[in-house]
Amino acid sequence: MYKSSIIASLALTLSGTAYAQNAGIVGDGLGCNYATLAIAVNAASDGDVIVVPKNTTTTAWLSIVTKDVTIANGTANCSAEDTAAWSRATLVASAGHRIGTIRSDVTIRNLKVRDGSASADTGGLFLVNFGGDLTINNSDLSNGHAKWGGALAVATDSSVTVDGWSSIFDSDADSEGGAIWIGGGGVVTLADTANIGGEGGNLADEGGGVYIDHGTLEMTDNSKITSNSASNQGGGVAMRHEDSLLSLTDYAQIGDSFLDGNSSAGDGGGVHVSGGTVELAMDSSILNNSAFGRGGGAFLEIENNFVPAPSISFSGNADINSNTALTGGAGLALRDGSIADQPRIIGNVSSVGKGGGILVTGDATVLGGLVSANDAFYGGGVAMVTAESGDLASFEDVWVKDNTAGFGGGYYTDSGKLRILGTGGTSDCDNRDAPAVNKYCSEIRQNFSSLGGALMTSGEVDVVRTAVMGNDATLSDAIEVLSGGDVVLANALVANSGGTGDTTEVIAVSSGGELNAMHATVASNSPTDGVLFELGSTGSFRRSIMSSSGGLEIETSVVGRSALSVECSMFGGTITGPWTGSDVEENTAPGFVTTARGNFRLDSSSNAANKCSIGLNQDLDGDPRAANYDRGAFEAQ
Repeated sequence: MYKSSIIASLALTLSGTAYAQNAGIVGDGLGCNYATLAIAVNAASDGDVIVVPKNTTTTAWLSIVTKDVTIANGTANCSAEDTAAWSRATLVASAGHRIGTIRSDVTIRNLKVRDGSASADTGGLFLVNFGGDLTINNSDLSNGHAKWGGALAVATDSSVTVDGWSSIFDSDADSEGGAIWIGGGGVVTLADTANIGGEGGNLADEGGGVYIDHGTLEMTDNSKITSNSASNQGGGVAMRHEDSLLSLTDYAQIGDSFLDGNSSAGDGGGVHVSGGTVELAMDSSILNNSAFGRGGGAFLEIENNFVPAPSISFSGNADINSNTALTGGAGLALRDGSIADQPRIIGNVSSVGKGGGILVTGDATVLGGLVSANDAFYGGGVAMVTAESGDLASFEDVWVKDNTAGFGGGYYTDSGKLRILGTGGTSDCDNRDAPAVNKYCSEIRQNFSSLGGALMTSGEVDVVRTAVMGNDATLSDAIEVLSGGDVVLANALVANSGGTGDTTEVIAVSSGGELNAMHATVASNSPTDGVLFELGSTGSFRRSIMSSSGGLEIETSVVGRSALSVECSMFGGTITGPWTGSDVEENTAPGFVTTARGNFRLDSSSNAANKCSIGLNQDLDGDPRAANYDRGAFEAQ
């Protein structure tokens, strides 16, 4: 009854079209003997290869497939497969239907598949569920439409592999996953140059290319997700649920160097993550994507307070590069406790926004990595903004270098607390061959802006065991502390700031700002003014060295403001303005020596050695300090 109804239905279709409605089973000797593909599948045995004659267009509705079969492009007489890419047969879904639901092991090979619909359901071309396993090999899927998964939906412990130059394009979903929706523990693998999008991108409200809801997407072997768009978030990929995983390796890309990348009208141009884990390895990239909101490359936030924070990790030269975002976080945006491990954030731009490399808007942790050659209006490398009181962003063993901004070339903050910390000591730092000569585990190096080359802040910032080197700005070459800003320099080196002939300050503390330095070394900077505490600012300078002739300039105090506290410190110039304290030397050279680790060190004969009765336990290099503590960032060894 079932077969006869299918035949009758397709016979009606044939009477009004030029579509060929035939198929064959390779090896049965009957040629193209089956009137429809569905009849051929029903007649096949597990392991059979069913072929559709090349250069034909066949309407197909397979309903539920429970046999392990291959459906492929065939010779004109259906005696064998035909692998010629220019003569592939086309399967067109029956009006108002998907091609089929896959609950067995099925391969689609060397075919074009299009025009499926599951408007109120999942999987416009194929639904793979209940343990099904679908392989799309050297085939194109296009023009699918569904509520979830415009072309494919993968659920209930099922899997799909897309490989061999296959593409999924020109499909859309009303809700999630323009090309693919993954849920229920489903796994999708993109391999061997498979492409989701390409010249004909996919579209959805969330996850223009792919949506992952408790599932896994594995990308490898030069596979790409590109040219997709989301009307809400996640232009390339959107994912939720703590058990979701997105993995890229072996030159896989979300975005493209030549075609347009993915785009989002909201957050997460390349990837939006509200739960789960992203892993980038082996030269994979998230690149050339754009977001109208935050996170041109990727945006990580927590879906609710009852699940672990999402994370993103990098290894083997994987990176996020060349993305843009209007609001900020052109490379990466983090909030809600999100974690980035060993990131490489390079060459991203938010020309009118905040955070060219990374934008932080709440609790976040960044462990190691490189933030380089990014650009923004505020915070060329990193910006922490609109955070709530008590929010903490921790950047541990991170290199922030060669970034540019209008304000805050390396870092910019206006709220919350930012901790910039070196923890690596004398061990290698994230495979970057530090410590080497004048290299450190935590660095803010060679950034540029109009104000605050390394750092500009009206928030709370701790700079601990960190080198701030070679930064430049029109004003305040290294650090600008604005009103409301509170900066701590502990075991910090501020050196080589400014350009030739520069006369601006190395560090400036504005009225209402505060700077407290302990075991800091400020040395070899070109500005002549040194460190400036403006009228109405406050702070302290303890167990520190300022070797430049500019010295410490403290503008005249006002009624109700305490004088600056200076203890056990040494200045190559003089202190001007009101201060209190003891054990202070002016117009004295510290006696720097150069060691295998670099400049600005001390030895036992240095003027700054063995001077202080109290101090921090370790120095910038992670070496222990002696009972008679040395001034500055380095203890004599």
